[in-house]
Amino acid sequence: VGKTFSAAREFAYHATGIYPEWWDGLRFKQATRMWALGVTSEQIRDVIQKELLGDVLDGDMFGCGSIPLDKIDMESIVRSPQTRGLVKDLKVKHASGGYSSISFKAYSQGQHVLMGASVDFIWIDEEPEDQEIYPQCVTRTATGNAGQGGTVVLTFTPENGMTPIVCQFLEDLAGGQYLQNVTWDDAPHLSEDVKEQILSAIPEYQRKMRSQGIPVLGSGVIFPVADETITCEPFQCPDHWLVLNGCDFGWDHPQAHVQLWIDPDTHIVYVAHGWRAKERDSDQ
Repeated sequence: VGKTFSAAREFAYHATGIYPEWWDGLRFKQATRMWALGVTSEQIRDVIQKELLGDVLDGDMFGCGSIPLDKIDMESIVRSPQTRGLVKDLKVKHASGGYSSISFKAYSQGQHVLMGASVDFIWIDEEPEDQEIYPQCVTRTATGNAGQGGTVVLTFTPENGMTPIVCQFLEDLAGGQYLQNVTWDDAPHLSEDVKEQILSAIPEYQRKMRSQGIPVLGSGVIFPVADETITCEPFQCPDHWLVLNGCDFGWDHPQAHVQLWIDPDTHIVYVAHGWRAKERDSDQ
């Protein structure tokens, strides 16, 4: 639907300080320190940087992204020695007269690459599997925007189900947080024929997730609460309690076994034992 495209446009507004007349959102009056985070170096180059800078592998197309070519300080560009064409850092001319600094980071390297800095604006494209990435980015913006507190933006489809991040934004928004759900119906550039063709090629259980942004079921957490609030010290199961054993068979999709103890007096259900593994033979 254009999540990455839209985020790249906003990113460029803040980097250059040049905002459309209709823009009534966040504005930076001074040059900004900005990060753009992607899954891997290749994903950053092929997706994020293509939207922001144009095709970094094609010299003729460089500068055809959301950041105008005449605003890019070409001498400030630092390229990665490991990944062909990848830009690691650059500076962009800001309307205030200063230069915004932009750094690209792959969060597959872990949260340690994010520590120690104060940042004004961070864009995370695609949900990190490491659930510590988002809190680490929020911490980095604590003193951003001249001490007023910076901003973190995430753009992703909830492919991983009800993860802690998804749960928080869907069910327990904190102060200062905002959720914008975008569906195919909000994307007029997708024709009905195209939507029908795409949906027919997608597994049925993924269709609401792809077209409406509804987290796919069967993956992720169930209750958006901390583990320590629902756990207790181990104990022996009383003889009169009910015991329920459940299993879900699988191979590449993990096989799982769970045992529940049910207190008939209080109707409290305890998850007593759990096991999960994939690609395991019977003799392993």
